[in-house]
This record gives sequence, structure tokens and C-alpha cells, in this order.
Amino acid sequence: MSPIIESGFSLLTFDFSGSGISDGEYVSLGWYESMDVQSVVESVRTRSEVGNIYLWGRSMGGATSIIYAS
Repeated sequence: MSPIIESGFSLLTFDFSGSGISDGEYVSLGWYESMDVQSVVESVRTRSEVGNIYLWGRSMGGATSIIYAS
């Protein structure tokens, strides 16, 4: 089991549009992908049991998290 889950956190992962098995034709190295993050965060925020949301990304995911946070 993941140390994140063992610590009592929930974990959500997803593919950006244009990456992995998601639809989309291209990636923008974070700019348009930040809109994907916005959609996910807005969706998660609708749940009453959700507290703080922390973003973690690697490579393009890291850049996307910074762009979204700014």
C-alpha cells in the first residue's frame, strides 16, 4: 500500500488531455494542462469531506502544478 494512503490521505491521479490514454492531440507542456488541473480541483472541491488539496507533479506535471497555482 502507498505510504500516502497509509498516512490517511486520499490520492487522485489522472492523465492530462493529450497524454496517456486520454483524448487530445497535443500537449502544451503545462499551459493548457493547467485547465485540466482546474477541472479536477473544482470537481474534487464539490465533495464535503475534502480538506486541503496538495498538487504533486513530475516533469510536465510539476510545471503544470506551478502554472495552475500561479
